[in-house]
Amino acid sequence: PEFQITNAVTIIEIKNLVQRWLRTGRMDQGIGQLTPESVDFAYEVTLAGNSDALLDHLDTVMTYGTLSSNTRDAIRRVIENEPKPLTTVTKAIYLMATSPDYAIAL
Repeated sequence: PEFQITNAVTIIEIKNLVQRWLRTGRMDQGIGQLTPESVDFAYEVTLAGNSDALLDHLDTVMTYGTLSSNTRDAIRRVIENEPKPLTTVTKAIYLMATSPDYAIAL
């Protein structure tokens, strides 16, 4: 039953929702509005220089410790050479939130 609501449309909607939230701090125009200031990645930015520490933290808070090694390695390859700490964090969150591991953890 969990996957009956997951289809090609909802997968794209989730991707777009996460991208908008990371960029603007807002979930949607009318539902779940958050002020941009309420999106605070200060702690995660402190971890950005250590991709393993950042991924450990995000694994705990986003996938409850179930992030697969394949997904973890793929995300690490993308973020490990990113020079901007905030960009490192937002890329890692975006990739994790759009991964199959996160979809199953929901």
